[in-house]
Amino acid sequence: MDDQSSQTTVYTSNSTIGPNSSSFTDPFTLLNYNRTSTAEDELDSNYANDDDGSDGAEYEEQLETHTTRPELRAVDNGENDNDSDNDNVEENEEEDEEYDDEEDDDPLHVRELALNYDYLLFKIQEHTQQLSQKIEANVSHSKQKYENEINSIENHLRKVMELSHDCDLLNLEIDKLEQLDLITKDFTNRLVEIDQRMKIHSRKFKR
Repeated sequence: MDDQSSQTTVYTSNSTIGPNSSSFTDPFTLLNYNRTSTAEDELDSNYANDDDGSDGAEYEEQLETHTTRPELRAVDNGENDNDSDNDNVEENEEEDEEYDDEEDDDPLHVRELALNYDYLLFKIQEHTQQLSQKIEANVSHSKQKYENEINSIENHLRKVMELSHDCDLLNLEIDKLEQLDLITKDFTNRLVEIDQRMKIHSRKFKR
């Protein structure tokens, strides 16, 4: 039992964690501490309930197994991370080698120039189509505008022609009135002459 108390004191003092401890900022140490504390509690309960009076060797072996297991897991995770980093490096090296091979096959970058030329032709065609559509829309708008103006002018001309026709009719009526005026004047003169003759004739008969 004295061995147990001394061992408990040793691992408890070694696993102390606080704001000023060096393992406070290490997540793996904090994980190991939590798992070790749980394992130690289980072993303490098992050892306290053990009635056969076994020595502390078995307890120490179990404690070592529980404390080292998370560390081994952390080491395995580190190895897996290193393996993934190595795989990424190998993939980057393979891509660099493929790029170098392409440069060796095409030192003058003819393929790149051909792609750029095709892209340039595509952009020119696209820009030309856009300009064509804009010009067509502008022409259609101008055509509609001019057609509306032409229709308006034609309507004005039609009204002018109708007004001119009415003016011609009015002139004809004015000519008729002038002729009627001449006729009435001539008839008045004749009536005056007839009246004078009648007066002369009446004087002769009075004598």
